[in-house]
Amino acid sequence: MQTHYSIKPVFRYDLKRIDGIAPIHYLVILNGRPIKIGSGKNIYQKFWDKENHRAIKSYPQGRELNAFLKKKMEEFDSEMLKQELQGKEINSEIIKDYFTHGSRISFPDFWKIQMERWKGLKKASTLENYFWVLQKLQKFQADIAFCDLNLSFLEKLDNY
Repeated sequence: MQTHYSIKPVFRYDLKRIDGIAPIHYLVILNGRPIKIGSGKNIYQKFWDKENHRAIKSYPQGRELNAFLKKKMEEFDSEMLKQELQGKEINSEIIKDYFTHGSRISFPDFWKIQMERWKGLKKASTLENYFWVLQKLQKFQADIAFCDLNLSFLEKLDNY
């Protein structure tokens, strides 16, 4: 199935406070379905250009805010392209994972930390088996994120 997505920053009118400040979210449309993800930025409604999805030029921090939003969207597009080139299906989990865990720990790194914690708690032969599985995973796909671990991935690994 061909994946179609778009992204733009939006002023969250539904979350606007009495003083007119509201959060800016990224609205990602994935195959016709909306996903709203916070940007961590807020702005007064009077400084938001609804038509162009950006801070107005007269807003004192507008240039920096617009640059921040643009950069994040460009990085998002780059990451989604990378995912597609690796043959991964773009889904809501990958999108949410990108925005919530930008500097996330990879699954292999997590696995290594967990094996260290298990030393002395599990048999050495069990840990060796875990290490062997990790090696197989990394040979199959070097950079594995938690969101990659799904049925499709496991079926491909099983056939590997």
